[in-house]
Amino acid sequence: MIKRPKLRNLKQEELKILMEFQENPFITFEELAQKTKISKSVVFRTIKKFEDPSLKPAYLTIVAIPNLRALNFENFEVFVEAEQTHQIKSIITLCEEHPYIWYYARCYGKINGFSIQYRTPKGTRHQIQELLDILKTKNLIQNYYVLNFEENVIYTHPQVKNWDMETLSWNFDWNEWFLKKIEKIPIQQQQKNREKRLLTNLKQIDLLILKELLRNSRRKNIEMIQCMKTNGWEISQQQFSKKANYLKEVFILDYRAEIHPETLDILTPVLLWGRGEQEEILKLAVKIKQFPIPFISTFKYNKTLVYWYLHLSTFQLAELLLNLRPILSEIHFFFIDFPHSEKFSLETSNFNENQHDWIQTDQFIIYDVLEKILKSR
Repeated sequence: MIKRPKLRNLKQEELKILMEFQENPFITFEELAQKTKISKSVVFRTIKKFEDPSLKPAYLTIVAIPNLRALNFENFEVFVEAEQTHQIKSIITLCEEHPYIWYYARCYGKINGFSIQYRTPKGTRHQIQELLDILKTKNLIQNYYVLNFEENVIYTHPQVKNWDMETLSWNFDWNEWFLKKIEKIPIQQQQKNREKRLLTNLKQIDLLILKELLRNSRRKNIEMIQCMKTNGWEISQQQFSKKANYLKEVFILDYRAEIHPETLDILTPVLLWGRGEQEEILKLAVKIKQFPIPFISTFKYNKTLVYWYLHLSTFQLAELLLNLRPILSEIHFFFIDFPHSEKFSLETSNFNENQHDWIQTDQFIIYDVLEKILKSR
């Protein structure tokens, strides 16, 4: 495997281009050259280097954020505690084999084990918990904790204007940010549930196109068509374009740039999990929306619970914790092993085209997975 130069070893012009991409995932070569004041030819060569597929994975991919509500999915987090070797092995098998796990990483802190993110069909959460209860009874895990954030998720991305190219540090003051005055807190409105009608329009080929869009949306259509062809699916460019446009409109919320963790080794991936007054947490969420922070982060909240995943330098983390402590009555700090984390794409075989829905049987969600875990012991 080809090694990627780490962030501190990139040339100034390469770093500028990389940072701009994180802020503007679909920026054109011309716009990028104008913003960075770097020649278009250098921009072109640099982007080709960043997107080089031989790196496996590349420095840079543009991933799509799916509309889980439209797909009739719900997202929830589980911390699974494991100290013993056989428990760790069981969790890894669970993560590798379960059809509805989207992401997992080892975590260290108050809970030593794994942070797991599920994207499951709505109404199936109890089945996931039943599986975890069985594993706990059999001492294949030590304990687990389910976090629920419904649709309250805010993403932030790096902002080039806050990055000092000379010192490789952020020009950002948490103290000033926490003192900012927010505008009136908006009244949250419930969205109407109409996902089932959307799923009735989906075919396997639609899901395969969506899967390619979710993997790396910056690729040309012809590249994604070729990937589908290698898996036995033929589609014309015209058909692909028509279907992709519809899928983007209905099933994709946003896009963001993902940089391989080897490149960002000066930043620490951390997870803050805490509790506080509902009004204070809502104010914090509104502040992030009105005054976006210049870091890669995912902020999730649900009434009195908050979950904040960030990539920060040690200094910035210390300042954030100092300012959060008066707001939150309870706060837990975790180190997330992002470099060895695993993310899974949309698994199209989980969709039953005849029933126009995702497979939700106990056998599929609980017992098939349990059998694989027991066999791996």
